[in-house]
Amino acid sequence: MPSVGQGAGLRPAWLGTTRDVRRSNSLDDLLRAAVGAAGSVRRGIGVGRLVEFRVDRWWGSALVAEGQVVHVAIL
Repeated sequence: MPSVGQGAGLRPAWLGTTRDVRRSNSLDDLLRAAVGAAGSVRRGIGVGRLVEFRVDRWWGSALVAEGQVVHVAIL
């Protein structure tokens, strides 16, 4: 699939506009920051744990069970 851009920031050509590329880069930055975010952990009723965190202006929650992230929501 053809790409636009240079280096590690290659984006598929179907992304199209500069606005789309900026939005995609912003999402990439948010997800990278969420990976290393500190947060509070709550025990769940079952085997899972709920992790609540904040990244810049965004709030997020993740359900972690058996060492794996099962669900994530960032608002």
